[in-house]
Amino acid sequence: MLTIFKSNQPFIKILVFLVAVLLCVPLFFSDVSLNSSVYFRFTPIFEQINAIKWLGFLLWIIIVVGEGLYLNYLANEFKLLNKNTHLPLILFVLLNGFSVAGLVLNSTHLLHLFLLLALHQMLLMYNERKVNFKVFNVGFFIGLASVIYLPVGMLMLLVWFVIRYVKPIYWKEYVASILGFVVPFVYVTFYYFINDNLTLENVLFLTSSTHIIEPNQLSVLEKMSWHYVVFIMLFAIFSTVFSLSYIQIQVVKVRKYITIILLLLVILFVSQLVFEPITRTNIYSYQLFIIPITIIFSIPLIEMKRTRIAEGIFYLFVLMIIGNYFI
Repeated sequence: MLTIFKSNQPFIKILVFLVAVLLCVPLFFSDVSLNSSVYFRFTPIFEQINAIKWLGFLLWIIIVVGEGLYLNYLANEFKLLNKNTHLPLILFVLLNGFSVAGLVLNSTHLLHLFLLLALHQMLLMYNERKVNFKVFNVGFFIGLASVIYLPVGMLMLLVWFVIRYVKPIYWKEYVASILGFVVPFVYVTFYYFINDNLTLENVLFLTSSTHIIEPNQLSVLEKMSWHYVVFIMLFAIFSTVFSLSYIQIQVVKVRKYITIILLLLVILFVSQLVFEPITRTNIYSYQLFIIPITIIFSIPLIEMKRTRIAEGIFYLFVLMIIGNYFI
């Protein structure tokens, strides 16, 4: 099965689409509600969408497969992997459909779009002299993502690192990134101002520090099999170590690209520790990590010399997901 998805044949896109449809079928036989993190904006809108199951079903497939295709394009276009493949596409879809709870459309799916757009602009900066417009775009996309979910604003640290890491430094680019980041919040401020509801909490969508998550909140350990959690954590550690050794033998350009992906994962993880302690981690916060994890998981599955082991890992991954549907 892994060999099929590792190929670059066009029919794989249709196969992945069918897999996404199959993943969503259990949604019609379950009663999972959307209880997002207190930091996610627009949750009520997604609750209304998910109340109409066929609409949530259709939008989940379109959005997740579309974003998977975009990530797969970035992986192939910028040679993040040693071969053109559809593996990132199928992994992205499977990681999003980790359980019935993962099939509920939520703000994270919108975040993924802005993070992919920001990542694309960062990869385009490599070895260019002045990229004021691209840097503004990156800041703008991360600003849009931060309006939806404030903790991802920490990714501006990654933007400033990338400006220094992949090209010569120009101080105006740092200013452009900050301006881009601020623009979405200016519009949000104006919106609340004209509606006579302007407060810092509304603009930043901050909740009181005394807010307590309800017991029925979708906790990671409550809604995912612990076998799956342990497997993902162990494979993430293995893949990260494998990726660090993998980049040592790559050309400088690919080495820097993979480093950006690894730092993306690290900063997203740190943002969770800062804003949402592990005791309050929401199941949809897990989905934030899917973009970098998809690339990092793809590297060992493609590069491992013992293909049978790679196949076994992929089969185990699929079986773990199937098991989550019966919790």
